[in-house]
Amino acid sequence: MVVNVFLFDDFEAMDAFGPVQIFGTVPEHFYIRFISLRGGLITGKQGMKVWTEPLNPVEIEDVFLIPGGKGVKSFLHTEGDKGQPPWSRSGDIQSTK
Repeated sequence: MVVNVFLFDDFEAMDAFGPVQIFGTVPEHFYIRFISLRGGLITGKQGMKVWTEPLNPVEIEDVFLIPGGKGVKSFLHTEGDKGQPPWSRSGDIQSTK
């Protein structure tokens, strides 16, 4: 199973790496990917830097983890070319509001 951890500047390290630590205890069952909107180096609130792959919604499968932090609100409200969030695959991701 693939665990896609979406990172953005000022993400909370514990929110991202707490779950990563748990999934990482069974690497034979989980492959962990770090992704961001455009890829590249992302800096967390605590100064931790993580290299990420660019987000490609078509490649997202299994688990999509979005940690907390200041940047999450701007990410969730970003719209792509078709008025949908760039992380959505044709509206198949539902909000839990």
